Amino acid sequence: MWGAVAKSLDDQEFCSGEMGPHLQWWYTGLKKNPGYSRMPVYRVRWKTLLYVDVGVSNAQPFPKLCARSSSNACDIEKKLEDVPGPKPTLPFIGTNWQYWPLLGSYSKDQLHLAYLDQYKKYGVIHAEEFQWSRPFLKVCHPEDFEAVLRRQGKYPRRPINAAVKHYRLSHPERYKSPGLVESDGEEWYSLRSKLTPVLMKPQTIQKYISQQHSLAEYLVECIKSSRDVTNAVPKLDDLLFRYALESVCLLCLNKMTGCLNPNGELSPDAEILITTVHKLWKSFQEVYFGPPLWKYFPTLGYKRYAEAEDVIYRITSAMIDDVERGMENRDDSVTGLISDALLSVKDLDRRDVRTTMIDFIAAGIDNTANMIIFMLYLLAKNKDVQDKLRKELDEILGINHATISPQFLSDAVYLRAVLKETFRLMPTTPNLVRILPDEIVMHGYKIPPGVPISCQMYVACRLEKYFPQPQLFSPERWLSSSDHPPNRFASLPFGWGSRMCVGRRFAEQEILVTVAQLVRQFEISYPSTLETIHEFLIVPVHPTGFFMRDRRSKANMNAEKLKKLQGEVRIGGKGSARRKKKVVHRVNIVDDKKLQSTLKKVNCNPIPGIEEVNMFKNDGTVLHFNNPKVQLALSSNMVAVTGSAESKQLGDMLPKVFNQLGPEQLIKICNFSGPQSRSAPGADGDATTTADDENDIPNLVTDFEAASMYEQKTTKTEDASEEAVKKEETKPEEDAPVAAE
Repeated sequence: MWGAVAKSLDDQEFCSGEMGPHLQWWYTGLKKNPGYSRMPVYRVRWKTLLYVDVGVSNAQPFPKLCARSSSNACDIEKKLEDVPGPKPTLPFIGTNWQYWPLLGSYSKDQLHLAYLDQYKKYGVIHAEEFQWSRPFLKVCHPEDFEAVLRRQGKYPRRPINAAVKHYRLSHPERYKSPGLVESDGEEWYSLRSKLTPVLMKPQTIQKYISQQHSLAEYLVECIKSSRDVTNAVPKLDDLLFRYALESVCLLCLNKMTGCLNPNGELSPDAEILITTVHKLWKSFQEVYFGPPLWKYFPTLGYKRYAEAEDVIYRITSAMIDDVERGMENRDDSVTGLISDALLSVKDLDRRDVRTTMIDFIAAGIDNTANMIIFMLYLLAKNKDVQDKLRKELDEILGINHATISPQFLSDAVYLRAVLKETFRLMPTTPNLVRILPDEIVMHGYKIPPGVPISCQMYVACRLEKYFPQPQLFSPERWLSSSDHPPNRFASLPFGWGSRMCVGRRFAEQEILVTVAQLVRQFEISYPSTLETIHEFLIVPVHPTGFFMRDRRSKANMNAEKLKKLQGEVRIGGKGSARRKKKVVHRVNIVDDKKLQSTLKKVNCNPIPGIEEVNMFKNDGTVLHFNNPKVQLALSSNMVAVTGSAESKQLGDMLPKVFNQLGPEQLIKICNFSGPQSRSAPGADGDATTTADDENDIPNLVTDFEAASMYEQKTTKTEDASEEAVKKEETKPEEDAPVAAE
């Protein structure tokens, strides 16, 4: 009986690392039969199923099925062709048909979402074939990531962008090599060994932190000047791209492009450079994931890439030339940081210096700007995290403005946890690909050398097994006090090992300093949902919904004095004053589906923080809304106000309005109303009498100097009037006809 059961088992259950329905049934039968170790089992090695010679109560069913595997393989090894994945594989195009419009179920613009769906369909390991039957393996568990990355070898390999390598090698007057990113083997190792001491040295980046802090303060002023009346920042992404360009140019070249200014004016080269970098990443998507027809004739995608590369090379080369010309006459105290360090390396070719700077600037604009947008969005959607982060920043830097130092980056533990959690939920790179030099067995499948293996970090970071409540934005999971510390190989946004991104330290420092400054200055909100798209990198789609309101500080006093005053406050107890209970009037808003649908069609966005709205009617009444819901659509010039309203008389509301006005505003109102009342014609005696009676009422004195001058002027006017009257009375009668004539 048990032999028949063993024959009917599917081999996939052995190699998956999970106990399938057949194995569960079999294991239940084994528990009922203590003599299981002497039962005949056909086609299956006993050690594959259970750790033998132990009791059933101590047995561990199927946690690891084979010691030969890098993860959960078994003794029954299968070939790469047996790995599950999308079928069929067509000649020349492979499985790319599944990303075609109408024919396939996925889109190349949403590759990161396709990875999630493929994991649900095919499991922790699956494969597909791109053009020309090129196999591409995908693994989704952090244990598999570690197994792959620890077998990289001395010269780690990754799939290079062949179009970039072809273009650069075809222009030897510009490029000596394809660059650090697109190189392999000994060529990569030689270039990396020269650049690592310069680009990865912590002291090099820390010298830049004071300049980064000053630039972040300037960004704050630009945001304040670009806000509208609702505190919305309509073009925050554009500001951050300018800011990222200014940051990377200041770091690499010690040169300000002038693209970050409150007036919104851009230098021609800076504007062209930002636009061209966007086009560069889009062209990467076309030439990397599309058919390699560019090898035979210049395709549209290859032409777009070549044009973008030419423009970026021209602008950055001009900047580097200025740096080289100014190095001789520059003061020793002024350093260009990266540029000076690279130009001082003796064995490094000048062409490699330019290539490195071009790659550094191109990557530094889009990657860092988009990560700042993602981090601000998650903070805006999680107010509790934003408040906790702001509290940490106040404790380290104080309520008043303080300069950010290198020590701040190590002390701001929660800030770094927020960054790690942002990389987990909204990374710019969804996977990490390596090509191993040797054979590896994974989940029972024998993977030959030379096959690209993609570590699906975007998928792993959303698995309940490794991150409890994976959809929850919880930076606390990255703290040392966490009960469930994450697997460190689950999220590797900058890679791992000797092929780690050389710009990691700079990117992290820029993001941390920038977000720290913005959170200290603003209360950030984002009412709508931020969509993403895959353009070789994961980027946000039109992030125009940010609201940044000035932070409401308690007082400009030191923390010790504030703590002392708080301790002196007496709450409750005998003899203390009874507080008036605060009554919160809730607004009953009718949920009209047609109205909400109409507002959505005209792109109405909610405006937070509106306490009251008053609408004045012609009959002198006021329609008063308390704590309403206000929505605004600038494109259609429409404002929608919903909530409970009550009619009030204008006279009843004036005292409240006057209390909210300052002395200067009251004086202006008096000066404005005075000429209006004097110019109004008196039609009859009643009106004149009323005006005289009103003049007897003393005015409210808000400015004693102004009142004194007014009294002196009034006294002189009255004296002059009395003298004129006396002269008129004493004038002789014979002069009257002359006057009449």
